[in-house]
Amino acid sequence: ALYRHPGFEMVLVLSGRLVIYVGFERYELGPGDSMAFSSTLPHRYLNPGDETAHAVTTILRDGLPESRSHSS
Repeated sequence: ALYRHPGFEMVLVLSGRLVIYVGFERYELGPGDSMAFSSTLPHRYLNPGDETAHAVTTILRDGLPESRSHSS
C-alpha cells in the first residue's frame, strides 16, 4: 500500500538496498544513497532482496524549515 502524511521525508541507506516508490516513480537506493520528498505524495519502501537493509529516515512533520538570515 502507498502512504501519505503531512511533512517532508528524507532517507539515507546505510546497507542493503531499498526500492522507494514516490507517486508513479520508482527509485532503487544502495549504501550511501539518499533522497528526499514531500510526504504528501503517495510513497512506500520495499526491500527488493534477501539481504537486510538498514536506513535512517527523518520526517519533518511541518515541511522544510525556513531559512533564516541573521545579521550581526
